[in-house]
Amino acid sequence: MKTVAVTCLWLFPFGVFALTIAGPAPTSAATVEVTVPGQADPWLAGMPDGSTASCYLGVCSVPPDQSPAHVPDLCLIAGEFLTFQVTGGTAQNPNYPLLPPDGGQPTIHHAGADNGMSTIFAPISSCLAVFLSDDRPDQSPAPPDLDFGTIESRNYLSLSPELKQLFFVGDGRTTEGVLQKIVIPMEATRLYLGTMDSWEWSNNIGELDAKVTDPCGPTSIDRVGWATVKARYR
Repeated sequence: MKTVAVTCLWLFPFGVFALTIAGPAPTSAATVEVTVPGQADPWLAGMPDGSTASCYLGVCSVPPDQSPAHVPDLCLIAGEFLTFQVTGGTAQNPNYPLLPPDGGQPTIHHAGADNGMSTIFAPISSCLAVFLSDDRPDQSPAPPDLDFGTIESRNYLSLSPELKQLFFVGDGRTTEGVLQKIVIPMEATRLYLGTMDSWEWSNNIGELDAKVTDPCGPTSIDRVGWATVKARYR
């Protein structure tokens, strides 16, 4: 284990005395890890049992079978940022090969905006995410949709999505390997991860492994402050 030296000074009548103490070095930022099934439909984020999403030609996604993955125990502070590291592969049905988290050809969501969450244009089988507040998403209108149909649009360095606005995560890096930063919106208390499809998530296969940096991890405490960490950790 790496150590750092901490020097403490005491002022006495006869001079200044110093004591150097060796201690552990700060660790790297904490991460929260979650598995994202290929059948994880992001338009079911925050929706209870009995709900439906992505209905097309009589086929709907239903919870919990097609519910997206909730990232647990994540400290969400507005204005701070998250980074993602996503591996694995999914496919739109067993007849297709597994695709990496960046997905394949861009596609539409046939149902459009759904359950109060925006629609999106993004690569098939790519990793998507959405921030929610504590409220059910279908209780308010959907925000504008985002378009990730080009390499340039997916190669962002920083992205500031709104609440309930689906966005492209992919593998969490640009094509040059730079970690992409996602700015946390106001009132966000939950984060969900899913996969992109046009419809019928129930026959999707594969899974993704996602590691999300925690803004209240060891390297961020000094910046955001302990009071904020204790107030916002959930």
